[in-house]
Amino acid sequence: MSRKIRILSQLSFFSIFTVFLLLLTRENLVQKLHVEWFLQLNPLVTVLTSLASRSFIFHLSVFGLIVAVLTIILGRFFCGYICPLGALIDFSDHFFIRKSRNNSRRPPIYLHRLKYVLLYIVLVCAIFGVLFPLFMDPISLLTRIMTLCIAPALSNLGSSGKSIWLTINNFLNKNGSVNNIQIIDPSYSFFAVFFLAIIIAGGLWDRRFWCQYVCPSGAFFAFLSRFSIFRRQVSTSSCNNCRLCSTYQCPTRAIDFKNHSITSTSECLLCGLCSNNKRSCSRLVIAAPVKKETTGVDIHRRHLLAGITAGVITVPLLKTGIPSESLEPELIRPPGSTPEPDFLSRCIACGECMKVCPNHALGPCGFLDGIGRIGTPKLIAQKGFCKDNCIACSNVCPTGALFPVSAEDKPFVKVGTAIVDTSKCLSWRGIRRCMVCESVCPYNAITLEEVGLESEPKSGPMVNMDLCMGCGKCEKYCPVSTNAAIHIISDGERRIRPGIAVITRKRREKIIRLRQSRADE
Repeated sequence: MSRKIRILSQLSFFSIFTVFLLLLTRENLVQKLHVEWFLQLNPLVTVLTSLASRSFIFHLSVFGLIVAVLTIILGRFFCGYICPLGALIDFSDHFFIRKSRNNSRRPPIYLHRLKYVLLYIVLVCAIFGVLFPLFMDPISLLTRIMTLCIAPALSNLGSSGKSIWLTINNFLNKNGSVNNIQIIDPSYSFFAVFFLAIIIAGGLWDRRFWCQYVCPSGAFFAFLSRFSIFRRQVSTSSCNNCRLCSTYQCPTRAIDFKNHSITSTSECLLCGLCSNNKRSCSRLVIAAPVKKETTGVDIHRRHLLAGITAGVITVPLLKTGIPSESLEPELIRPPGSTPEPDFLSRCIACGECMKVCPNHALGPCGFLDGIGRIGTPKLIAQKGFCKDNCIACSNVCPTGALFPVSAEDKPFVKVGTAIVDTSKCLSWRGIRRCMVCESVCPYNAITLEEVGLESEPKSGPMVNMDLCMGCGKCEKYCPVSTNAAIHIISDGERRIRPGIAVITRKRREKIIRLRQSRADE
C-alpha cells in the first residue's frame, strides 16, 4: 500500500512541477501566481542563502521550515515522495535502466559518506558568503535543465509544427506568418544535458545513485531524519533471513545486511519496497526510534575535517573572476538585481527568470564570466531585449536575488547604457542614414546628431545616458550583422536594495520631462 501511495505522490508532484515550470509562463499568470513556490521547499536552500547573504529571507524560510519539521517527524519523505528529480530517476530506472544494472557493480556502501562531505563543502562556502548552486538543490538543478534544454526544445518543436502548417496555409491562401524559434544556448545547454545524463546513468551502478552518494540536500535531510517516528519495523516471527530486502529491494541500502531488523532512518526513503511483499515481514509504522532497530548518519570526524578543508579551498576558486566592487562592462544583470555581492549570495541559478522572459533575453553565465557566476542570469541583447512593461523575472525569483519591481517603476530601472561604435555604425561611416536604433528605442534615448566638419560632415545616432535604461532593443535590431554597432554595457546600472526606492522623485520627474520633450520633437 505504501509503495502505491509513493508512486501516486511522485506522479502528482512531478506533474505539478512540470505544469508550473513549462505551462504557467505568461506574464499575467506569473504576476498573479507564485510559480516559484516549488523552489522554496528545500530547507537547505534557506540555510545556505541565509548564511551567504547574512540575512533572514522570510518568504523563503516559511516553506523550508515546514518541510524541515515534517522531515524531523516523518523522515526523508521529501526525497521519496516529493522531489521531482528523485521521481525522474525512479521512472527512468524502472523503464530503461534496471535491466542493464548488475548488483556486482554496486559501489561500496562507505561511499554514502561522500554526500555528507559535499554538504560540509557547500556549508563552508555559504559561511564565507559564496553559494555553490550547481548541484546543491535537486529542484533548482532540474528546473535549470528543463528551462535551458527541454523547454526550448519543446517550444521549437511546437514552433516548427506551426511553421509547417503556416507554410502550407500560406501556399494555399497567400497569407500567414512564421513565429521565431527560441534559441538554445549551446555551451551551457550541452553542460546541463550532460549533467542530467550522468545523473540518470548513475542507475547503471546503483539505484538512486545520485541520492545515495552525491546529493547534499539528501545528506541534509538525513541529519534531520535521524530520530523520525515514521520508520520501518520488522516482524521477527515472519522474517526468515532471506536477505531479499537488503540485497535487492532497498534502493538506498538503508537495511543492515547482517541484521535485517536494523534500519538506517537517515538513509531510508520510506519507499515501501521492503514491506510490499507477500511475506509481510516488515512494514512502515509510526513508532518511537529504538536503538536496537535504528541507526543514524554514518559519518566520522575525518569526513567533517575533509569537508571543511575542501570548502576552504573551494571558496577562492568560486570567487575567481568576480570583481569586488563592480561588474565587467559586458555583463548585464536582469532588472531588479540586488548589488552584485548580495546577488551572488542569493542566486541559486535555478533559471526561473530565464524561463519566464517573453523575449528569451536572459541566458546563463558561462566560465568566461567567472566560475562563481556559472548559471546565473545575464541579459544577452543579441538574443532578445527587455520589454519596457515586463516585470516577470523579478516576480519569480525564489530567493530575493531579484527584488520585485512594480509596473510603475519598471520604466525607470536602469540595467545598463547603450554605447555606439562609430567605426561600425552605418550612419557614422556615411554608408547610409540607418537610424534603426532610434526608431525602436522605447525610451526616446537615441537621437540623430550631426558633427559639423567642413571637409566631410558626419551624422549618426547618439545616446542620452539619462534616458537610456539599457533594455538592449537597439542592439537586438541593429542591422550590422556580425557585431552590432550599438551595444549595452553595465555602466550607469542601478541595483536595487530591499526597502530603497528605485529612483528618487526628482530624478523620475526629470526623466519624464526629457522623454516627453524628445517625443514632441
